[in-house]
Amino acid sequence: MKIKQKISYLIGILCSVGILYSCTTSSSENEMVKGEEAIDNSLLSNWDKARLDKDQVTKIFSSSSNTFHFTKEAFSSKVHAYLGYNPETESLSFTIVTAESDTVGNTSFLAQSILGSEKEELSFFSTTAENANSIPWDVAHERISNWNNDNIRNQWIEERFVNNPSELGIVKLFIIPENDFNYGDTHQCYLGLKEVQKDGEPIRYQVDLIVVNTFERSGGRTASERNVEDMATPVPPFPPSAE
Repeated sequence: MKIKQKISYLIGILCSVGILYSCTTSSSENEMVKGEEAIDNSLLSNWDKARLDKDQVTKIFSSSSNTFHFTKEAFSSKVHAYLGYNPETESLSFTIVTAESDTVGNTSFLAQSILGSEKEELSFFSTTAENANSIPWDVAHERISNWNNDNIRNQWIEERFVNNPSELGIVKLFIIPENDFNYGDTHQCYLGLKEVQKDGEPIRYQVDLIVVNTFERSGGRTASERNVEDMATPVPPFPPSAE
């Protein structure tokens, strides 16, 4: 799989990511395929075309689930989560690869999730603030609910195409930093929209990714701590130095 040259400028930055530590997983996606098979590059290329068409993007997101999961089975500095699309089945997908393997000619991946059609909310749980990037459950829940709201999601799509003509359409992938994932953990990911507002301007939205980590603490006790982090931005937009 080939990344455009611009992506190389982004290896040092983070994507729009939230972190939650959880003891439960979800099953909204129709299918999750692990990396024994080769990457289906047609899914990625189909999405790369579709994400430039406002009407098609609106239809795809309206009829698709907002959640997928995978297990990180190898160490990596970063993980790349590529959106994909199958026009025959009209299904959205995510292909997960390590940053190290994401090179020209690569065919391996950690997982490929084919999303279903039902959107999910984030069930309530108590959170613990582990660092300066931590956000509470209600913030994560609101962002996921924003995505599931057709009016808010369509407003975001409209603004992306009207206000950002040079930023190449809707998100292509997420670059996920290594501190968001642990070896062997299962990660449930939710699409979301977070509010961004400049002084004197109306509220706008930015695509977000909330990640639920399933893990166990040492000492024979199942983990019950859950934490949410908010860290960075998706791709695109590209930073000014990459234009």
